[in-house]
Amino acid sequence: MKDRLRVASVALAAIVVFNLGREGYRWYAFRDERAAIVRLRRHVVEAGAEVTLTRGQLEALNRAVGTADSGLTADVQVLRRYAVQSDGGLLPPAVYARYLRDRRRYDEHRAQRQEVSRRWEEVQGRLHASADWYNVLADSIRTLATRIGDPYYHVPLPVEAAAEKGLIKVDSGRSNE
Repeated sequence: MKDRLRVASVALAAIVVFNLGREGYRWYAFRDERAAIVRLRRHVVEAGAEVTLTRGQLEALNRAVGTADSGLTADVQVLRRYAVQSDGGLLPPAVYARYLRDRRRYDEHRAQRQEVSRRWEEVQGRLHASADWYNVLADSIRTLATRIGDPYYHVPLPVEAAAEKGLIKVDSGRSNE
C-alpha cells in the first residue's frame, strides 16, 4: 500500500514539475507576444470606446433626422393647402404674406434637416472607421493569443471598453436585495 502511494506521489510530482516547466517555458518563449497583447489591448479599449460613443451620437442624430422629417412633412402639407387657395397660380395678397412666412419656415427647417443629415453622415463615417480599427486590433489580439495557446482570450467588446474607460455605466443585472 505504501509503495502504491509512493509511486502515485512520484507520478503526481513528475506531472506537476512537467507542467510547471512547460508553463515556465511558454511564459518565457511568448513574452514578446504577451507584451504586444497588453499594448494592443490599450488600443482596442480606446477604439471600442470610440465605437460606443459614435454609435450613441448616431442614434441621437437618427432621432433628430426623424423629428426634422416630421416637421418638414407638416410644413409641406401647409404649403400644399395654398395650391387650393390659388386662382390660376396666384394667391390673394393677404394669403400671399402668410405663404411667404410659411415658405421661409419650411426653408429654414429644410436647411436645419440638411445640417443634421450632414452631421449624421460625418458621424456614420467616424463610426465605420472606428469599428474597422477596433476589428483589426481585436483580430490581432486573438491571433497573438491563439499563437501563445490562449484561443479564448477575452477581447473587450466596445461597450465593455467604454465602461472600462468610465464613459458609460453598465448595469450588471444583479439586484441588491
